[in-house]
Amino acid sequence: MLDVILDTNYWITLKENQDILSRFKQSKLRHGFNVLFTRPNFVDLAKWDQQDRLSDIIAEITDTYVVVEDYNSDEYLYSDDPLLIPPPEIRDALKEHTLDFRAAKTLRFLFRSMEQNPDEGFPDLSRALSDIHKEGGESYLKMAAFWRYIERKDDRARVELSDASKLGYVRRQLTVEHAKQIQPNENIETQDYVDLEICAYAIYASDVFVGEKKWINQEIIPNVCAGIEDEDGPILMKSLDEFFAGFPVV
Repeated sequence: MLDVILDTNYWITLKENQDILSRFKQSKLRHGFNVLFTRPNFVDLAKWDQQDRLSDIIAEITDTYVVVEDYNSDEYLYSDDPLLIPPPEIRDALKEHTLDFRAAKTLRFLFRSMEQNPDEGFPDLSRALSDIHKEGGESYLKMAAFWRYIERKDDRARVELSDASKLGYVRRQLTVEHAKQIQPNENIETQDYVDLEICAYAIYASDVFVGEKKWINQEIIPNVCAGIEDEDGPILMKSLDEFFAGFPVV
């Protein structure tokens, strides 16, 4: 059974277009794939309106909620309960308020209760990494992104990743691939941080990823997976039309 992750844009499409939502549900019923909903999906959707409607749709078609708590481990967590989404330090407190809630009502409560602030420093970090790449090349860029894994021997420095977790590697290497493709006058947005987090989850946990065209076209995910032994990465699709062609209703 295939696990499918959707970029946030497609969750919004499902909310705004009843015909596409119905088609997606029919496709899911026919082909039996699992829909995964990730913490960065939630962070991204927290800024949108009609969250009650979003909550109903997420609860209806999501099979599994997925989060990463520790990027230095090789573990990500699964649950059919949306209460997995909050960070562990507030999860128990929120649980007290949602004991008798179904999934949709729990999601509504979470959207109202949790403040979501993507990393505001991401644009500056990405620009700095891009400058390092332009001035020193990929080896210096990699040392900047993986500075925790630098080893020095005979007055030479190198990155040694044998002890790096897969999750940590994927997350850092995504920033490397992103920095390599930044254009001189490109407007780097905080939103890009959330997008790359969703790409990371797609690599960790999905068999099929319906992603934003920008990231699929840049081939960031295949480039990251190329550095991981026995990791081909998910099947990548650029649109729901492409998804329905692969998982037809009729």
